[in-house]
Amino acid sequence: MKRLNFIIALIGLIGQVTGFVGIFIADSNNQLMLSLWTFLGFGCVGAIALILDAKELKEIPNNIL
Repeated sequence: MKRLNFIIALIGLIGQVTGFVGIFIADSNNQLMLSLWTFLGFGCVGAIALILDAKELKEIPNNIL
């Protein structure tokens, strides 16, 4: 895994944990919606980092042959 993809995936994981905790400690509907969108947004960031990393690993053997 490339270092940049690893850092982005780690940021996504930390953001997801923050959003998940925020879901349970939300006092109002606005806080709950912000936590849900935070969880969803950072989940997408982490997924994109992992997908891009998988594409890079897949392309390397094709270039060698």
